[in-house]
Amino acid sequence: MTGAPAEKFALKDRGVLREGAFADLVLIDLKKLCTRSSFADPHAPADGIEKVFVNGVLSYADGRITARAGKILRNTKLQ
Repeated sequence: MTGAPAEKFALKDRGVLREGAFADLVLIDLKKLCTRSSFADPHAPADGIEKVFVNGVLSYADGRITARAGKILRNTKLQ
Protein backbone atom coordinates (compact mmCIF):
# COMPACT_ATOMS: atom_id res chain seq x y z
CA MET A 1 0.00 0.00 0.00
CA THR A 2 2.86 2.42 0.73
CA GLY A 3 5.75 0.74 -1.06
CA ALA A 4 4.42 1.37 -4.58
CA PRO A 5 3.90 5.14 -4.12
CA ALA A 6 7.32 5.47 -2.45
CA GLU A 7 8.90 3.65 -5.40
CA LYS A 8 6.96 5.76 -7.94
CA PHE A 9 8.25 8.98 -6.33
CA ALA A 10 11.75 7.52 -5.87
CA LEU A 11 11.68 7.86 -2.08
CA LYS A 12 14.55 5.56 -1.15
CA ASP A 13 14.03 3.27 1.86
CA ARG A 14 10.44 4.46 2.43
CA GLY A 15 7.14 2.59 2.37
CA VAL A 16 8.59 -0.80 3.33
CA LEU A 17 9.25 -2.65 6.57
CA ARG A 18 12.79 -4.02 6.41
CA GLU A 19 16.10 -3.61 8.13
CA GLY A 20 17.84 -0.40 7.10
CA ALA A 21 14.65 1.34 5.94
CA PHE A 22 13.15 4.35 7.71
CA ALA A 23 10.64 3.34 10.36
CA ASP A 24 7.51 5.36 9.56
CA LEU A 25 4.60 3.54 11.22
CA VAL A 26 1.05 4.37 12.28
CA LEU A 27 -0.64 2.10 14.85
CA ILE A 28 -4.42 2.22 14.46
CA ASP A 29 -7.25 0.73 16.50
CA LEU A 30 -9.71 0.01 13.68
CA LYS A 31 -12.61 -0.44 16.14
CA LYS A 32 -12.15 3.16 17.34
CA LEU A 33 -11.11 4.79 14.06
CA CYS A 34 -13.25 7.79 13.13
CA THR A 35 -12.78 11.43 12.27
CA ARG A 36 -13.59 14.27 14.65
CA SER A 37 -12.70 17.08 12.24
CA SER A 38 -15.31 19.45 10.90
CA PHE A 39 -15.49 22.79 9.11
CA ALA A 40 -15.40 24.47 12.52
CA ASP A 41 -12.43 22.38 13.71
CA PRO A 42 -10.57 21.03 10.64
CA HIS A 43 -7.43 20.09 12.60
CA ALA A 44 -9.08 17.86 15.20
CA PRO A 45 -7.18 14.56 15.36
CA ALA A 46 -8.94 11.33 14.44
CA ASP A 47 -9.90 8.86 17.15
CA GLY A 48 -8.21 5.46 16.93
CA ILE A 49 -4.74 6.69 16.01
CA GLU A 50 -2.81 5.13 18.87
CA LYS A 51 0.82 5.91 18.03
CA VAL A 52 2.85 7.34 15.15
CA PHE A 53 6.55 6.68 14.62
CA VAL A 54 8.49 8.91 12.23
CA ASN A 55 12.02 7.82 11.34
CA GLY A 56 11.78 5.37 14.25
CA VAL A 57 10.96 8.10 16.78
CA LEU A 58 7.68 8.03 18.71
CA SER A 59 6.11 11.24 17.42
CA TYR A 60 2.46 10.97 18.49
CA ALA A 61 0.90 9.15 21.45
CA ASP A 62 -1.97 9.66 23.87
CA GLY A 63 -3.53 12.29 21.60
CA ARG A 64 -0.52 14.59 21.51
CA ILE A 65 2.65 15.22 19.51
CA THR A 66 5.67 13.89 21.40
CA ALA A 67 8.47 14.70 18.93
CA ARG A 68 9.09 16.19 15.49
CA ALA A 69 11.31 13.68 13.72
CA GLY A 70 10.24 14.31 10.12
CA LYS A 71 12.30 15.70 7.30
CA ILE A 72 11.72 16.93 3.78
CA LEU A 73 11.60 14.07 1.27
CA ARG A 74 13.01 14.67 -2.16
CA ASN A 75 12.63 12.60 -5.31
CA THR A 76 16.04 10.95 -5.69
CA LYS A 77 15.62 10.69 -9.48
CA LEU A 78 15.56 14.49 -9.78
CA GLN A 79 18.79 15.09 -7.86
